Amino acid sequence: MIDTLETAAEDGMAVGGNEIHSPLTESVSLTETVDDWRRLTAAMNDLNRSLGLDDAYPFALQPGVVEKVRFVHGLVVASRQS
Repeated sequence: MIDTLETAAEDGMAVGGNEIHSPLTESVSLTETVDDWRRLTAAMNDLNRSLGLDDAYPFALQPGVVEKVRFVHGLVVASRQS
């Protein structure tokens, strides 16, 4: 997720008029990162479908998954600060 968003941000991508933010080089909250991810994967899947391809990301981030990601994100942030 982070690598894909970083690539999209480096390429100056926007989805629906919303700029994709770099989760590594900007002060972006995890909520914004997840929102960017949801928009980006929906757009990628739409593009793939228009080409007759399978979804690039055939999953939906459920609330429980987001909470697990939030927990891991907190550990990573805390390890950087120590």
